[in-house]
Amino acid sequence: MKRSESQSLYSALPGCCITYTSSASDSSFNKNADKKTLRIGYWKTRKINKNDIYYPKIISQIIPDLKSFYSENNEKVDIDNSLKNLVDNPEYRERVEFLEIDPTSEETQICGYIFPRLFYCPQCGTIKFIKVNDKKYVDNQDIINMRCDCNGKGKAMNQYNRVWICSCGEIYSFDEYQVNSNEMKYFAHIKDGFVNKKGDIIKIPNKKCKCGNTCTLVNATDPKTFYPRIITTIKLTENEEAKLCSIDEGRELIIDRYVEKISQAEFKNRANKITNNDYRVEKDNNGDILELLNDLIKNDNIKNNSDEDVLYRLLEYNTIKSKIVLNHIKAIGILKDKNQINDEKEVYDIIKKLKIKEIGSVSDIEIINTAYGYTRKYQAVDEMRTDKKEPLVLKAFVSRNMGVPAFYNIREKTEGIIIDIDKRAIYEYLKNTYKQFVFKDLSDEELSRWFLEKMYNDSHLIKKFEEIDLQNGEITNLYTKCIYNILHTISHMFINTLSKYCGMDKSSLSEIIFLNACSIFIYCKSNEGAVLGALTQSFEKDLHKILKDVYRDNEICAFDPLCMNTTNGSCCVCTYLDEVACEHFNKDLSRRYLYGYKSSDGKNNILNFWEEV
Repeated sequence: MKRSESQSLYSALPGCCITYTSSASDSSFNKNADKKTLRIGYWKTRKINKNDIYYPKIISQIIPDLKSFYSENNEKVDIDNSLKNLVDNPEYRERVEFLEIDPTSEETQICGYIFPRLFYCPQCGTIKFIKVNDKKYVDNQDIINMRCDCNGKGKAMNQYNRVWICSCGEIYSFDEYQVNSNEMKYFAHIKDGFVNKKGDIIKIPNKKCKCGNTCTLVNATDPKTFYPRIITTIKLTENEEAKLCSIDEGRELIIDRYVEKISQAEFKNRANKITNNDYRVEKDNNGDILELLNDLIKNDNIKNNSDEDVLYRLLEYNTIKSKIVLNHIKAIGILKDKNQINDEKEVYDIIKKLKIKEIGSVSDIEIINTAYGYTRKYQAVDEMRTDKKEPLVLKAFVSRNMGVPAFYNIREKTEGIIIDIDKRAIYEYLKNTYKQFVFKDLSDEELSRWFLEKMYNDSHLIKKFEEIDLQNGEITNLYTKCIYNILHTISHMFINTLSKYCGMDKSSLSEIIFLNACSIFIYCKSNEGAVLGALTQSFEKDLHKILKDVYRDNEICAFDPLCMNTTNGSCCVCTYLDEVACEHFNKDLSRRYLYGYKSSDGKNNILNFWEEV
């Protein structure tokens, strides 16, 4: 069964259960497994050159997620020891194996085995177990033997598609010690299914996991049996720049360029000196030593303390900006030349009302999706009931080197659209929303630094499966939630509209939110869309229509006023996307921020960020 690479990362990772569907080109062995449930055993992979993807950057972006997962005030939550070593020991990070499917292999690249192993005859109830060898695999004859002769015709038996799962990460099939095939039968139409020779219903006792917890019985292919943890990063145009993030002077230099304090040429000159370890001194033509550090930015008003992973995100953002092939100014000019618009001022007016600073189409971007672990039964800490005494463990994928985690990667070249939202408009929105706080008048440089400041805008508060917490009332949480809600909702509104114009399903588009840069990157997840340039062509031909429809198509939900009044202006009809398309699993979304909202009692009014188009 063929799967796209991206699909494989979400639904066919080692440890996951899938339903196998054979194709005409499959071998006879594979055809015998048609419509059977398999558990993925391993991928046929090759190691990625870690310098090619600059692995410290990816690990640095994974570590905050690991820390937020097991640093909760819940002793039942933990992470795999190999992942814990990744957090605690910087030297250990060099041992991680970065793997990808080997495109040179002519054999099956994703391999699995029959699981669960229990089969039954739908007519007479006879039970059989597939036997496995030490490696858990079966041979062709074992699958063929899963037939019953009760009617003399060798009728094919059905697979019993239920498994035991535990939130510690373990999964089990029914075993022969639980279900005696000589003494018991199974009938799907009978409650609890299993009966003895006398016809009495036999309830199978709950299975105890080796961790001591009681397992839960679920369908093998139920999504709750396997929740992969995946992060999306962007390959930098120049990996050398990433080395700056671990050097104090390099951090300042990255921020210098971002706030436009220095030019790209000056950035490169100083970056070379830093990475070559000769940044502290320089000799002039006379051989005199000149100090270079005196001109590093020292901003007394706003001291920056951005974390390493935030600076990596700035470098990713800079990579995308360097790949713009058509910005909105040129696109509007093309539309005017082709007489598709009468007055370019009308388009600029819409851009201003949507609070967009700049929007452009981008090509030749390499997206790296990295799966670094998984959970079972629960995907997030807040899904656990506090009265249950069970662990929730984030498990690592096991590499060939015992005790060393394996990260599975899918790399894709794609295209997209980058949307910079006006920082000053967001700052003014915060100022008008939170009037109890003092907001200073800031220059453009100070404003860019303000959004990098952790005490105002902290990306670590955004946990993939949870809403941003406002219970503590901290100013950082208030500001971060407001800023992210605006950016995240705008992103989904654009995806809704872009899918209509580019001819691709919404699930084929995805997003990356650059919180500190107040920017949104929407890109094609499908190879077909990227090759055809679906988003790029839509941007060039229909920018004026897209901008209008982003506002108008999303203003009213089919469930309004119920949606706006009771679900915060966010539901499956208006803002939700497929979870593989949304970086935050449809959390922190609200049309109220964009269109405004007035509560019936007048106490919870929300200002509109967008002006009416």
